[in-house]
Amino acid sequence: MIEADRINLIDIFTQSTSLVIPFFQRKYVWDEDNWQDLWEGVYALYINPDRSEYFMGNLLFKKSKPYSKSNELEVVDGQQRLITISILLKALENLCDNDEENELRFNIEQMLKVQNKLQEARPRIECSLYDKKCYNDIINCSSHTGVIINCEKKYKRYNIFKCYNFFREKIQEEIINSMEVENNIPENVKDLSVLDRKRTLMSIISSDGKVLDSSKKRSNISFVRIGLKEEDDEQEIFDTLNSLGKPLSVSELVKNYIFRKERFDSDDKLLNAYEEFWKQLFEKDDHKWWQTAASSKGKKSRNNLELFLHSFLVIKLKRNNSIITMDALFAEYKKFINAQSNKKKINELLIDIKEHAEIYRKYFLTLNDIDSIKYSDWNGRLFLTLGIIRSTSVHPLILYYYHRYQDDTMRENFANAIINFMLRRSFCNLTGKNYNYLFCQAVHDMSKDDADFPSFIAKYDSETRKFPSDDEFYSGLLTSNKTKPDYWKLLLYFVALKQIDQNKADIETIDFKSKLEYIIPRNWQKTKWYRNSMNHDEIEETNRLVNTLGNVALVPKNWDKATSKKVWPDKKEVLKMAGAFPNMDDYLTSDTWGKAVVIRRSEVLFKEVLDMLPNIIN
Repeated sequence: MIEADRINLIDIFTQSTSLVIPFFQRKYVWDEDNWQDLWEGVYALYINPDRSEYFMGNLLFKKSKPYSKSNELEVVDGQQRLITISILLKALENLCDNDEENELRFNIEQMLKVQNKLQEARPRIECSLYDKKCYNDIINCSSHTGVIINCEKKYKRYNIFKCYNFFREKIQEEIINSMEVENNIPENVKDLSVLDRKRTLMSIISSDGKVLDSSKKRSNISFVRIGLKEEDDEQEIFDTLNSLGKPLSVSELVKNYIFRKERFDSDDKLLNAYEEFWKQLFEKDDHKWWQTAASSKGKKSRNNLELFLHSFLVIKLKRNNSIITMDALFAEYKKFINAQSNKKKINELLIDIKEHAEIYRKYFLTLNDIDSIKYSDWNGRLFLTLGIIRSTSVHPLILYYYHRYQDDTMRENFANAIINFMLRRSFCNLTGKNYNYLFCQAVHDMSKDDADFPSFIAKYDSETRKFPSDDEFYSGLLTSNKTKPDYWKLLLYFVALKQIDQNKADIETIDFKSKLEYIIPRNWQKTKWYRNSMNHDEIEETNRLVNTLGNVALVPKNWDKATSKKVWPDKKEVLKMAGAFPNMDDYLTSDTWGKAVVIRRSEVLFKEVLDMLPNIIN
């Protein structure tokens, strides 16, 4: 059950509570814009005690299993704000440099540090892997000189070190030295000593209740603290709360959950496992591909790593008649990981993830990965098809099949079957809304029966799952006026590649950046293709012909748009010189371009398409 309350910083930075940021959570990324916003909020309270409080949003904490017998809380969301405010306090502490300020200095240190079991003081916030040493060194330095000597050279590129310098300069200029310039002294603080100014700033940040004017309660920084239990779903909460800062992604949540300390015998083994089974796979500089958004028709754009994690879990669970939604992915991973009852099973899981991830990275292409391909590149044709259709629902099935079967002939037959299924249904305007269920079911059935995809899909004849017949496919190609231009372009591109492959032409491929040309323009009624003498039937017939297979052709990417509006006698001369393809040469001698020509070319092209996309379930 979730518990929430409104709190001040002093309620979080208590004597006994440590705040643990998951070891592999993202690094500290706040920059000067964020620091400036915080400072302006704090300074507004400093100069005006009657001003309303400065609300900094939600903080999510969890009392997780490994810390159940201690006073440690896991920071699920809020590390950027907590680190920033603690560094602001540290900058103030290091500006308390005389004996009369020792009490204030001690009070700040009590907030920033906590006693361990050996009664040794350590930073209250335990940072993640990347920032831990930098943060600890700054918090542990007893003076600004110490920070500069110990940290400047080692951490000058770290945002935490830059944050410290930013706030130290702001406090120095706008709190301490403002006394030296009379015009800069706000009415509410101009009679205060430097010490009292520092005390006031400390009170605003910490909300410790120690106000200098007892007749007024000074406003301060506040948060909403949300306490989570082990069974609560962080991902769902991130999706429903309007939190400051960027929430953790699904992949970050999964990573943090896998690489928990209690799952490994020592910190060294934890670090080694993280290095081998996550960092080397997903986080190297040359692995930005994993964070690239993949094309999908879903409501949210998912990156390649999230799609991989989804595919992997679908394969592992092999559910029957149910799916794993992306919105529930982390909750499903928590249950799955918890079911790995011992450290040996966790290691086996990591090995399994690595094997599947290497296959995914090698074979799963995005449109950005493809410029041109050969017809023999069956995997390239598969992912070009999925990229144009914008479907990722089949990814779990592809990953399952590629991992289980290493034989390239089997993989090629499988890839061609998926291309066939997806293209036929697309041109028949059949829905893809149930593809998540269909392909999850395919993983279950094909792993159980060791079946191929044609045998699996042959069981279905409903509109949502069926494999269209040749007649249905031809009707879709000939009569559809809803098909997207990119679908036509993809189909003609594959036909052209196949012709090049069969004819052993001097060229091996063509650029997919070639353009699609409608011989009768789509806006033909605004061009010279329209004649005033045309009757209603002629207009309707021309409208039907525009979006049919026989009326489209590929042309070079430098095609002049003005040519598209030309009437046939003029356009065909340009087509001759441009080298339009496929199957255009036989028609460039025709004096007219109308119903008979379009239908004849449609039939010829359909034979080419059927040779490439045959009926696989008969």
